[in-house]
Amino acid sequence: MSDHHALLPTKSIQTANLSELPAGERNILKLLLYRLLIAVGEVYCYAETSVLLECEKTIFKANAKNILQKGWKDVLEAFQKTLREKTKKESEFLLPKLEKGQQIKSVKSSVKEGITAPPKHFTEDTLLFAMENASTEDFKQIENAEKKGLGTPATRAGIIEKLIKCGFSERNQKQILPTQKGFELIEFVPQTIKSAKLTAEWENKLKQMENNNILPQNFMQEIETMLLELVKSYENSDFVKSLCIEKEIIGKCPHCGKPVYEGQKNYYCSGYKDNPPCHFVLWKNNLFFTSKRKTFTKQLAIEFLNKGRVKMTELYSEKKDRYYNATVVMQYTGENYVTFKLEFPVKNAIEKEK
Repeated sequence: MSDHHALLPTKSIQTANLSELPAGERNILKLLLYRLLIAVGEVYCYAETSVLLECEKTIFKANAKNILQKGWKDVLEAFQKTLREKTKKESEFLLPKLEKGQQIKSVKSSVKEGITAPPKHFTEDTLLFAMENASTEDFKQIENAEKKGLGTPATRAGIIEKLIKCGFSERNQKQILPTQKGFELIEFVPQTIKSAKLTAEWENKLKQMENNNILPQNFMQEIETMLLELVKSYENSDFVKSLCIEKEIIGKCPHCGKPVYEGQKNYYCSGYKDNPPCHFVLWKNNLFFTSKRKTFTKQLAIEFLNKGRVKMTELYSEKKDRYYNATVVMQYTGENYVTFKLEFPVKNAIEKEK
């Protein structure tokens, strides 16, 4: 299989008892099944009619679709009926039989006033779609181009997360909005860098390099020259200086007392480069929390660093397949790695007698 292959159900699903799966996993499997059926379904065919009508020297346009074969859309509609949030069904509007030059009499007309609404804010889905289709026309000019748009299917979501982590954008429920810092960056960066056309141009040169039409060192020299000019132009900018901010301290190391920072995959002690180094680190993918279906958030790390223990709810037990509440206690002796243990409230005397 190639890199980033699609998620597909296997033959073993024929003999599997799907009712034994937890509801969440069963729903994800259904999504995969529906998407596979849609992907390999029959072709969706329709006849589209476009008509231009002239009235008092004003041209009006009408479009209509006549569906000839539902194809894969039958499966899509069946899937949409299972959703809690119902999707709007496309209205079918059929035009009568018309001929060029035909005159239509006794036409009723009306004027409807409305206010145009601004474009909706991006959600993660619409932003990923926009990234995929950015500068499409420029990429069409590249013969046999293997990619298009900004990033790849495997990296686009990571780009969005990095923008959020760096403070250039933020999540507001389902929307992704620019922050003030993001607005300043947009104003600051030159148009050549902001344009998706630059990605298309570089992709074109990589293609030329593959065909031995240009030398790799010439391409790299061009990029290096551009970057040096940009750095030289903006090195004394107030905006660049504002980006050079100190890392946020989320707590003190329980072993050496030095500041603890948040990294991409962990929360680490700033003394890791000391001699001898401090090895204190809290991993975000810690098996203790993943097995209990909990995300090791920055807020959790702050509480553990401040108190050493956190009362938590809805911890999952794999052994008993249920959820429970407990206090999680952090333990670190300065060797190996951090461990966690559970503490449960002591039952009162009445409960003990029972």
